[in-house]
Amino acid sequence: VVADHIKPTRLIVSTALTYRNQDGELTSGYYEWKRRDHRASLRKWFEMARIHRSTLLGQNILFDLSYLRYCDPIIKYHTNYHCDRASLLFDDLMIVNFLDFEERPEKSLKTLVTLFGLDDYGDMGVGKMGLQPEDASDPNLATYNVKDTVNTLLIYETVWRRIKEMFPDSTKMSETCRLHRSHLIRIGLSMLEAGIGLNEDRMVYQRYKHQREMLKLSCNLMASTGVLPSGKKSQKTQAK
Repeated sequence: VVADHIKPTRLIVSTALTYRNQDGELTSGYYEWKRRDHRASLRKWFEMARIHRSTLLGQNILFDLSYLRYCDPIIKYHTNYHCDRASLLFDDLMIVNFLDFEERPEKSLKTLVTLFGLDDYGDMGVGKMGLQPEDASDPNLATYNVKDTVNTLLIYETVWRRIKEMFPDSTKMSETCRLHRSHLIRIGLSMLEAGIGLNEDRMVYQRYKHQREMLKLSCNLMASTGVLPSGKKSQKTQAK
């Protein structure tokens, strides 16, 4: 094991959050990690979000959550699952983007922003070669971080509108699916923090196995009742 000896308080430079207030307007916050008052405000935000059982959205949210939980025990508490009290729900734009169109090549936030014509990062002075922020108080960094959170929320809302328009009766919009996504993210977070990796080959095999079982059940259902899993009668039954 190789240690880099970087203190937890130095792993995070800044954090940004965006949400819609009661009037439906976008509201954003920017927090410099080195400032105690900013961390206190951020902890309070997580506490209120947990109490109201809000959904915490992110783009590749496991990355952000793993750092926040490692660097702050209070935030870790508020993002834990609580059996006897309210708990935060999680969602990830990457998953919802997949639900909208499985074959979409655009997966990163920047490419999705361009795809939907919501914003442009071309004028930003952060992230380019040789143009890095000096510290958390750099206004370019603050603008960049907040822009990321705003665009994540806007794309999330845009994608869900598309799904509702194209598949108005889809179970993708059900409460069960929403809770399932949150549970999957929690499982992934637990595995990440425990150092348990994903076995992709095993997952592909399990998917193939379950697909075969579903096909078998569907065939048995149609053979015994003449009704397809979709609820429609087969042509053979209709002809009788």
